[in-house]
Amino acid sequence: MNFVKEFIRDYYLAIISVLVLLLGVYLLSIFTEPVSTPQDVSITNISDRQATISYTTKNGTRDKIFVSDTKTFPRLLAFSDDYLVDDRDLNKKNMSYYVLHNITVGNLAPGKLYRYKVYQGVREVYNGAFSTANTLDSIAFPSPVYGRVVANDGITPIEGAIVYFQAINRVVGGKDSSRSAVVGSGEDERSSVLSTITNNEGRWSVDMGNLKTQDLRDSFIVGKGAVEKVVVNVGGEKFSAETVPGQDKPWPDIIVQSSK
Repeated sequence: MNFVKEFIRDYYLAIISVLVLLLGVYLLSIFTEPVSTPQDVSITNISDRQATISYTTKNGTRDKIFVSDTKTFPRLLAFSDDYLVDDRDLNKKNMSYYVLHNITVGNLAPGKLYRYKVYQGVREVYNGAFSTANTLDSIAFPSPVYGRVVANDGITPIEGAIVYFQAINRVVGGKDSSRSAVVGSGEDERSSVLSTITNNEGRWSVDMGNLKTQDLRDSFIVGKGAVEKVVVNVGGEKFSAETVPGQDKPWPDIIVQSSK
């Protein structure tokens, strides 16, 4: 009988020891998670139902994004499993380390304010807010544009770069180039910003049909004489390029000359 009791005791002690060890490893991993403050935070692709949060970090980090439509977040937020991850990790079991972060926030409500927090391990490293657009009365026709980002050899594709896209109606001599430009303002009219991330072939695409005015109240009409501008973020370095409608299917290759 004593042998049986000792066996049962040792068995449970072994289980408890393993559980304590696993808990210790888990706590150690989250408390020692690398931390790097988000920089160049942008909210793009804003519609009535979704938005994209993108930013850079100096070092590679694994970030969790918590979103709330109220002023409060749950307690012990760092241990909650209700978080968003980078778009590239959506179909992965484990999160990867990135210096360029791109997170799509979906299932949102029109015309509503949302707050978000960025966590690395158990630490909150950034917080911000954005508002969704109201649902428009009409839907613009799809107008996809696409291109490629390559290294300075003109061949090697740049994977994982974030491409920011904007259309600009140039105002010349006080005359507007679209129905939504401000006549006589003398200022160019800029659309909302779309963004995407390049694939393993360096390719990217956005739909200009999703462009809106900067106040998000109407679809953006690309006028005559308009230009299309992209800014490519490659590991914190930025490169810009422009083209005109009609030369965007595809765009001329965007060549980045990284100093790294």
